[in-house]
Amino acid sequence: MIDDVTRCPDPDALVVLLYDDEGDASERAALQAHLEGCGGCAGTLTSFRAVKATLGAWLPPPLPLGFAVVRNQPMPWPRRVLWTGGLSAAAALVLAAAASLAQLQITWDATGLTLRTGMAGQATMASAAPA
Repeated sequence: MIDDVTRCPDPDALVVLLYDDEGDASERAALQAHLEGCGGCAGTLTSFRAVKATLGAWLPPPLPLGFAVVRNQPMPWPRRVLWTGGLSAAAALVLAAAASLAQLQITWDATGLTLRTGMAGQATMASAAPA
């Protein structure tokens, strides 16, 4: 991994070889020799060790008295069906109200399906009527 002790290794090599105690003996010896001559890498390794000590000292906050893990029970199927059925009916009513407010006209004839909204259809009928 590290052949030249004068060249600084990447910080990941410091972590893997010394901090995590991995790598073979020759790699670890070369890195240790580099650390003795390089203050920057030695400082980085010291920082890694300080972070590990800080994280090791951390404790999760205590749980309040009476705390219990409770699994939520699913809603019984009859109530679920009624709830979703009610939502479907409400959605249909909203669409019907929107269609009536938009004055939706649906025509199915030999030319196909025609959808019209608004007053445009009534204006053409009024202009086509004889005076």
